Amino acid sequence: MTETSAIRSAAQQLASAELREREAAQVLAAARAKHNQLSERIDDLRSRRSAIVDSARQGNKNDQKQHALQLAVVDADLEDLAKMLDEAGEAVTAARGRHVDAQNVATMARQQFQIAEDEATEAALVEHANHLDKLLRSTMGDIAAIGQKLRRHRPAWLGSDELYADLRHLRLISGRG
Repeated sequence: MTETSAIRSAAQQLASAELREREAAQVLAAARAKHNQLSERIDDLRSRRSAIVDSARQGNKNDQKQHALQLAVVDADLEDLAKMLDEAGEAVTAARGRHVDAQNVATMARQQFQIAEDEATEAALVEHANHLDKLLRSTMGDIAAIGQKLRRHRPAWLGSDELYADLRHLRLISGRG
């Protein structure tokens, strides 16, 4: 696989992973919104129930049937909403897990993309260094040839101490020094 095709493949995988991550985030947001909506509805019904109870304590006997009916309806709604809230909580937990998984996959895809880019950059730099190596050796040969014509016994150019140290270090760590 060439560096370009490796980058292209990693980019495609990254785009796909980021899309799945966004989709999972949307599903999680929708699940949380539904859970919050149900929680608010339950809070409203509890407030309504409290108001009915307060009204029943202060009201007359004729309103007792009406209050009892209202409380029965509110209690039935609360029971149904409690079940729905449990289901919504489970949906949030499941969506959160899928979102975390999608985030992890996207993070790994970003890392793989960065590796592919770094490998391509490294390959290009090695190619450039090889070109410079050939150019430097050719230039050194030209300098030596002119030095011979000028009957010089010492080279006109030695390279910097830093270059020598860097090249020596590379040879040592590569096991060729």
